Amino acid sequence: MVCASVAEAQVLPITLTKVRDLNFGFCDSVPGTKYTVAAADLPGAAACTGAYSGRYLVQGDANARITIDVDKNVTITNGTDTLTVKPDADPLQGNIRLDGNGQLTIYVGGEVTIPNPGGVTSYGLFSGTSVLTVDYK
Repeated sequence: MVCASVAEAQVLPITLTKVRDLNFGFCDSVPGTKYTVAAADLPGAAACTGAYSGRYLVQGDANARITIDVDKNVTITNGTDTLTVKPDADPLQGNIRLDGNGQLTIYVGGEVTIPNPGGVTSYGLFSGTSVLTVDYK
């Protein structure tokens, strides 16, 4: 009798590391104005001074297919006023794979509209929390 052993393939855990947060920068509070930060790492991709996309690094098995999901609406507040952000992440479509080194950079952008009527009555730093989920497909 011949016995053969088959080694099970080890799957690396998938990790997501924040490099930087999404930042809308310094925007005017003009009622009805929509501000957008592109889900890309491109100069001039932002609508307001000092804005930039969020950036995350995914690591796992080389060439593995993954899924990416980001919250559809996120509430941000400065303690007095609240705004709703509609985040988006790139890449979200198609056959998403980690590269040959098991890595992928994800950029998160978003859109926020100043309420109309009324606008924002108090200036300041707005912040909130969003969930970005990455998993093997």
